[in-house]
Amino acid sequence: MRKVSVGLIGCGTVGSGVVQIINEQRLAIMERHGVELNLKKIFTRTPCGEKSRVIHEGYPGLFVKSIDEIIEDPQIGIIIETAGGVDFPFEVAIRSIMAGKDLVTANKALLAHKGQEIFNLAGERGVEIGFEASVAGAIPIIRVTSDSLVGGQIQSITGILNGTTNFILTKMSQRQGNFKKILSLAQEKRFAEADPREDISGIDVRNKLVVLARSAFGFNLDPGSIHTEGMGEIIPADFEYAERKLGSTIKLLAHCSRDGIAFVCPTMVPMDSFLASIDDESNGLEICGLNFKKLGFSGPGAGSLPTASSIVADIVQIAKSGFRQKKVKSGKNGFDQVVPFGEVSFDHTLRFIVNDRPGIISDISSALAMEDISIRAVEQNNYRNLPRALPFLVTLHRTEEKRVQAALIEINKLSYMVKPAHVFRSLGQQD
Repeated sequence: MRKVSVGLIGCGTVGSGVVQIINEQRLAIMERHGVELNLKKIFTRTPCGEKSRVIHEGYPGLFVKSIDEIIEDPQIGIIIETAGGVDFPFEVAIRSIMAGKDLVTANKALLAHKGQEIFNLAGERGVEIGFEASVAGAIPIIRVTSDSLVGGQIQSITGILNGTTNFILTKMSQRQGNFKKILSLAQEKRFAEADPREDISGIDVRNKLVVLARSAFGFNLDPGSIHTEGMGEIIPADFEYAERKLGSTIKLLAHCSRDGIAFVCPTMVPMDSFLASIDDESNGLEICGLNFKKLGFSGPGAGSLPTASSIVADIVQIAKSGFRQKKVKSGKNGFDQVVPFGEVSFDHTLRFIVNDRPGIISDISSALAMEDISIRAVEQNNYRNLPRALPFLVTLHRTEEKRVQAALIEINKLSYMVKPAHVFRSLGQQD
């Protein structure tokens, strides 16, 4: 029996779930894995918060007033960080590593912005970093991409990595309301935060993509270099066109590949594909490999217990001394370069809303032709609440992003444009 004492820093949604799992499954973990987990101390800045209050009332003797009491405790071998944010967790991470403690974290923002410093220091100090819970909640995607598929040589990963946006897009595709209405519903169901900006802007997905690219390919990507679009401009009628004309739905996808392509944006996804079937608050990933075609993974990507389950799995693996998850570059100060987004090719669909007048199609066709872009289809759509404006969509043949953007600079200058054109992309045969 291997005994390990752990300290928990942060006791909100995820941290409280960790406490619950350790307490409820302690005996099962001992019997199945031969590891006895002892939650020794907890620090949180809000012991009377919504989630931590119940834990504090049940186990008041575990709570301490300073992280020093956890980091400096010689009996604690593993520190769990679930505090959220970047600056304070970074302090926790560095101090824990310097003290010779293994660290388990679910913090994708921390790892996206400070990951290389953390991993380099951990390598120097000979400690472990468990970060399975930082991407896709209960889906064991970090272990799969870093260890399990070495022989298959991963070529690309495409995924739905945010439950809030996927819930909203799913309900919009089911004609249950517009973006604002369904966001409110998601907040009522606690699938969305009170401040959902990081989710709907794509920033949360981008941070997870940085972590995933490090795990799968050993890349150290600058989050700011990754093209990132959110989903605030999508409207229900876009789904009508996607389904009826393209046989697709719309998902907010993250994509990275071995050749250095990385981006986050709303994407047209074929209805008969694996990722199109990932609905509501679930996450899903599709992995393409050199020695296998495609593998799909799906499951709960967030929430207290799903995320906490991955944290506990990391703790047990570290305690068993069989944990060598981090096949990442060490000793590197610079960033790996991503392929400029403008050089990536897509099948584009452009949504225009214009004040109707003769010659519009001719003007748009001419602007596209100047960039050597050919049109595949044009269709007017029935956008409600726009009585004096003509909405229509143009689907293009596959071309580079920079050509489309160059054409749109000229098109958006046209006097009859009600608002700038909105771009949807399809990966097509990207891989």
